[in-house]
Amino acid sequence: MKKKLKAQNFYCFKSLAEPQLSPNKQSFIYLQRKVAADKQRYTTAIFLKSKNNINSTQLTEFKMNALNARFSLCSKYISFTYNDKKENYISIYNILAKSYNNFKTSLFISNAPIWSNNSDSLVFTAIDKGHETLNSYQGAPCLTESNLLNKNINVVTDIDYKNDGIGYNTSAKNKIYLAKLKNNEIKDLKEITLGNFNYYNPIFSKNNNYVYAVKQVKDKDNLFLEYLLVKINLKTKEEHVLVKNTGLMSQLQLSPDSLEISFVAISSDEQYYNSRLYMCSINEQNATLDQLTDLTKGLDRNIGELPASEIRFYSKTLKYKWLSNGNAFTILFANKGASVLAEINKVTNQVKILYYNNNQSISAFSRVDNDILLLLGDSEKPECIYEYKNNDLIELINANEWLNDYNIGKTTKFIYSGADDEQIDGWYVVPRYYTQKMMPTILLIHGGPQGMYGSAFMFLAQLYVANGFAVIFTNPRGSLSYGLDFAQKVLNDWANNDYIDIMKGVQYLINIGIADAKKLGVTGLSYGGYMTNMITTKTNRFKAAVSGASVTNLHSMYGTCDKGHNFLEHQLNANPWSNGLKLLYYSPLNYVDKINTPILLLHGESDLRCPIAQSEQLFVALKRQNKKTVFVRYKNQYHLFTNPSLVVDYFLRSVAWMKEYII
Repeated sequence: MKKKLKAQNFYCFKSLAEPQLSPNKQSFIYLQRKVAADKQRYTTAIFLKSKNNINSTQLTEFKMNALNARFSLCSKYISFTYNDKKENYISIYNILAKSYNNFKTSLFISNAPIWSNNSDSLVFTAIDKGHETLNSYQGAPCLTESNLLNKNINVVTDIDYKNDGIGYNTSAKNKIYLAKLKNNEIKDLKEITLGNFNYYNPIFSKNNNYVYAVKQVKDKDNLFLEYLLVKINLKTKEEHVLVKNTGLMSQLQLSPDSLEISFVAISSDEQYYNSRLYMCSINEQNATLDQLTDLTKGLDRNIGELPASEIRFYSKTLKYKWLSNGNAFTILFANKGASVLAEINKVTNQVKILYYNNNQSISAFSRVDNDILLLLGDSEKPECIYEYKNNDLIELINANEWLNDYNIGKTTKFIYSGADDEQIDGWYVVPRYYTQKMMPTILLIHGGPQGMYGSAFMFLAQLYVANGFAVIFTNPRGSLSYGLDFAQKVLNDWANNDYIDIMKGVQYLINIGIADAKKLGVTGLSYGGYMTNMITTKTNRFKAAVSGASVTNLHSMYGTCDKGHNFLEHQLNANPWSNGLKLLYYSPLNYVDKINTPILLLHGESDLRCPIAQSEQLFVALKRQNKKTVFVRYKNQYHLFTNPSLVVDYFLRSVAWMKEYII
């Protein structure tokens, strides 16, 4: 008899990431992440598998937390970074000799070192803590970065001074560094950038005399970010601007003939709803996106976007790649909660689908000529590494075979009519051997609002099913993977038509006899927590609610959230001084007297995305009115928890709360 899944099984999962074929196609590398023995953190290791061996070779110990593994173009070496006793290292592994050369550095390396074309250099970005004098006005104490830390002082002059998951910034910047190798060993390391700016995604030119990168600057009012695609002369450090954009640019690649450079970009008016693939000449000058070739103009889908999964280890490898003939690209994009691997013709922009299953999602791929690796999973099986050959999937790496001994709930996708008869995707999960009977049902709501659910393994959904619940989750308007128009339909309309979309999904499950209308619960995190709160102000249909890292007061969120000033202005066209009443109108706190549903509030104390004061305000307002609520604060946790034991505690408390008030 198979076992029932428990919250503690979360510790057992091993997550795979970044599968990469060697350029000579004789082997591939990948990362594996697992929960450390103390259950307080995650650890990672690098594995190598050759075509001739059945088993993989573990190249690094998990305690090293090795990351950023990349093959040299000659296929002889693998570079990676790791941390040992709070010291940072770049390591070069010689595949044939099975030897390591380790280079110790005080730098905090922020991206994977990229090899030069002749395999004698590496280029990467690292955090420079800054040495400029922070004297923000006349007469102020003259402080430097080093004694700021000693005095516990943060001098803030930049509107973007904090980032969730990182913390507070002063003068720290992301700089580019060049490492010269001799005999497979780093002999020289130097910074190649000038000024106090952030740089990202450096790659070498064909002749290795230049580096292309994205440079982040501020607009003339020093308020909003702008991005420049620059070409840096390695001898003079002189920069030449190829492209300028008000939105993010990333994933730079040179064409096989080295005459063009491609990149993924987002225009400011589209925010992050639709990333597009662009291409320009290496001799371009100060071009804007509308002057360049948009290779995905007719696609109307996000490049590399993925449905939510608590156990995924996100791959930082590229989500598209040039074909060796230079005529097309292999690209990974999201579609209706799933993933599509396709080719896009460089000239005609015609899309040729290579692999698509609407019940699966692909989080990473690697392709060399006709050899293809996929990191692929679905709602009932965590991601595994597959070889995709002759239209067939061949499983190569499965890190979670232990899950075969457990009963996993069955997930079914359905389509229904939401507000204004908009077609909405939904999914429900029931026990594997479900018999036709009504069940207590939990509604899960994704974050964002421009997020997405879909064909991915969701541990919390499976945990609820193991505890006697059915589960429903949907992609209401505002969700990604349905095109720009659908993603933007939630703008200036939070918790209105998307609320109707969600509630009609719940009613669908009631109508087909699965959900018990008298035994419903609702939960979500971030915007999902916000929507959970708003739902409890609009209806008493739900007997219990769990609100994680939520937003309750948009007025006070402005300026306290790390995305606050531009996020709310874009989403709701509002700020406190011009139309502050609008922010209150969309705030759950404004309607707290209408809440009758017992609410469990869960929040990380270090959350900079949705600060914990958001839950504090709702908790006090509910207690003031003698409403049923409990508030749980998690120390040293950002918006997304990094301590596995606290994730498990979150799960245990959530399920217990639902059982207390529903079953």
